[in-house]
Amino acid sequence: MVQKILSQQRCNDLVVVWNANKGKSVQAFSSYRVHWNHNSQAILTANKGETADQLILWDLRTGRKLRTIKTPNSRIHDFTWYPDDNCVATINDLQSNQIWDVRTGIKLMSLQNKCIG
Repeated sequence: MVQKILSQQRCNDLVVVWNANKGKSVQAFSSYRVHWNHNSQAILTANKGETADQLILWDLRTGRKLRTIKTPNSRIHDFTWYPDDNCVATINDLQSNQIWDVRTGIKLMSLQNKCIG
């Protein structure tokens, strides 16, 4: 039987990961944003407040925190995985797009958005 996993975002910024086959929760993360990687083995979470400058990579099989990616001096507004699951793109409150290597936490590129008008 194929294991079905899903996540639920609650109003209190709690993300709950469920085993849909068993109807039981298997993980819970305090986060206001969550994105699954493409093979559903890991998730990235982002928070509000004092830790809004961090992405946290979680292993869904073990529930372990694998890595924290810090984006100094800026708060993350949104992020998305690259199709190969090795990198993530972020946009921050300084209107800068950044590309991060998820395996190492190293910033690979930063692009400043320029408004034309």
